[in-house]
Amino acid sequence: MVSLKKRRIVAFITCVAFLLTLCGCAGSQPAANAPAQNEKKEEAFPTVHWTMTTSWPEGMVFFKFAQHFADEMKRMSGGRFTIDVLPGGAVVGALEALDAASKGTVQIAHTCANYAMGKHPSAVMFASVLMTFDPVSHLTWIYEGGGLEYWQKLYQEKLGLNVVTFPTGICGPDLLAWSNKKLSKLEDWKGVKYRTISWWGEVLKSIGVSVTSIPGAEIYPSLERGVIDAVEYATPTADFDLKFYEVSKYTTGPGCNQPDTIFELDINKDEWNKLPDAYPENHRP
Repeated sequence: MVSLKKRRIVAFITCVAFLLTLCGCAGSQPAANAPAQNEKKEEAFPTVHWTMTTSWPEGMVFFKFAQHFADEMKRMSGGRFTIDVLPGGAVVGALEALDAASKGTVQIAHTCANYAMGKHPSAVMFASVLMTFDPVSHLTWIYEGGGLEYWQKLYQEKLGLNVVTFPTGICGPDLLAWSNKKLSKLEDWKGVKYRTISWWGEVLKSIGVSVTSIPGAEIYPSLERGVIDAVEYATPTADFDLKFYEVSKYTTGPGCNQPDTIFELDINKDEWNKLPDAYPENHRP
């Protein structure tokens, strides 16, 4: 199990970055010797280079979550801790990011626990739960209700994955559907070829919906060619990035399927443990 200090590392980095931003906005001036002091601290950090695979197409907002993390690590280490961020499909498939980090194919992955539902149905508790958590209540459970500890136990002990996992990024409700069939009543859903994931898909199968789970990058051409009739993917902003509006006639919302979604960093445990001692725990990712 990961130590208490290490469990708080990602949150620490985020808070420090936010405070630094506030200081910059306030127009505070560094002391005359601050650059030299900072330079000495940065020189103490050995060079580390990681590759991150993600579950997201390049350019969409979730990919930007991952890129922002990499940018902050580089900035806070004086350019010595660098992470190459790759879209889903560049190294492994978008739905295989967690496994890639566990096996050491890459050092780190940015993905979502919904994609681990095939490994264990409870995995969705750490990403989104239909008709239940909103962002505030979900993060409260993760940090104050034991959620993070259960998450590590599920991945490390139950599933035997060689990763250390942290929540990294959260968004609000998904839209219910972009579609080429009108979905205004329950009967309209029967027989619809619909892309979704998580427990929501299991609910819809029970009423005759034909459910498929495909990565984000494959959705646009699938809608365009009629391979699927409708899709639920993410928030309006993320869906706009992928231009689903160009290949669908209708949009339906808001969605009860994902009131929020938590994203995760999965760090290969061996890589985590061999980080140089010069990176103290409160400087590690």
